[in-house]
Amino acid sequence: FFFKQKTAYEIRNCDWSSDVCSSDLKEVGTLSFPAIAQDCLDELSARIADLTDVNLDHTDASRLIVHDLKTASGTLGATRLKQVIEDLEGAIDSVDTPRASDLRRAVLGEFAMAAPVLDQVRSRLASTPGS
Repeated sequence: FFFKQKTAYEIRNCDWSSDVCSSDLKEVGTLSFPAIAQDCLDELSARIADLTDVNLDHTDASRLIVHDLKTASGTLGATRLKQVIEDLEGAIDSVDTPRASDLRRAVLGEFAMAAPVLDQVRSRLASTPGS
């Protein structure tokens, strides 16, 4: 069972109607989709902080952080952020530390640009019943 990936617009407006995989379900187990999206926002914020501090030469640690960032940004529909994270993942995988450093700055910049929208999404989710 899975949810169709939502865009930030759909999450911000609490529009779950395009969820073709579970259109008549509001909950999965004890978690509602808004709660799952809230968890993704929390994970994204925490992992951005981790990305700031990680040594990109430590590929296992940086890969885990980048993978979590990619998953959370994709779930939230932050497609530009996800693309830059995927580019960073490629640089880490190819052990291109100078390029990875540049891409880390790009990810942090993209996150800074997305932060106001993500904050709006967080506010909307907090006011959604069942979240």
